[in-house]
Amino acid sequence: MTEPQRPPNQQQAPPQLTKTEETHQFIADKIGMVPSLRKEDNIFQAKFVGIGIFVGIAAMSFIGPVWWDPEAPFTVWIIVGALFGMIGGALISGAIIGVRNIWR
Repeated sequence: MTEPQRPPNQQQAPPQLTKTEETHQFIADKIGMVPSLRKEDNIFQAKFVGIGIFVGIAAMSFIGPVWWDPEAPFTVWIIVGALFGMIGGALISGAIIGVRNIWR
């Protein structure tokens, strides 16, 4: 069956959460240490980590050979930068989401 056609200016209402999902999301927002079910939080964190990876690669590509070991292969600095960027992006975006969710 096909869905009835809606005018383009009407958006579909977001799905209602069950009581269990509401409780889980409350714990995720206020206490932490459990994954968030909010799509917007997950997308924000994915974007932030992705940007962090690129920033880490760019930074370590220039800083690594100058400050530490100029003889190391360039791929080492790319990998180290990606790891630093990923970890830093996850920590910083997690802190931003945590502070933002306190006031929800």
